[in-house]
Amino acid sequence: MVENDLSDRRFVAASIPAFQTWESSEWIEAVNGGGSHLLNIIDHVKQRPDSRWRTFFLFDSDRLHPDELSADWRLPGGDRCQGFEFERRCAEIPAAMPKTRWHRLNRRSIENYLPNTLLQNVDLSAAQALASGEVGEMAKFYNMKHGPKVTPIASKDGTTNVIRRGRSKGEWERLPSDSKLPVEGV
Repeated sequence: MVENDLSDRRFVAASIPAFQTWESSEWIEAVNGGGSHLLNIIDHVKQRPDSRWRTFFLFDSDRLHPDELSADWRLPGGDRCQGFEFERRCAEIPAAMPKTRWHRLNRRSIENYLPNTLLQNVDLSAAQALASGEVGEMAKFYNMKHGPKVTPIASKDGTTNVIRRGRSKGEWERLPSDSKLPVEGV
């Protein structure tokens, strides 16, 4: 079960040499979980012992900073993180479905594992800035599909981006102004 059966399936096929053989032999099938719809699928699998053994979940971390990968990290109130919710729900699955039946990527998304040359619709100056040493580890948490400007949060009190800006710990604000990299939370 992947979030997107096109790009995520291609990533898995390129990463696991035997995947295409398994797929053509009908031993495995990449099924679209549909992003937030994946929560419903996880809940369904929890209830079915046969599904717990036949299903493997692979999902993005959706994290905004490396510190958010620690086991004791908790989502700040007023924000959302789909990958965190997927992980929490999978961890609630009975012991009959061990941790080996699901995997959360460590980077923000599948696209953060791809070389910049393979990504379409990525601004060349942004891709070059991400590859620079100035960005470092934070490049793994940049929204490679749309840039961070499209992932603001709208909290219940009407403020936007304040929590996300805090979650990135100011890393995006420290980038040189001439990098032309869209800044998280702006």
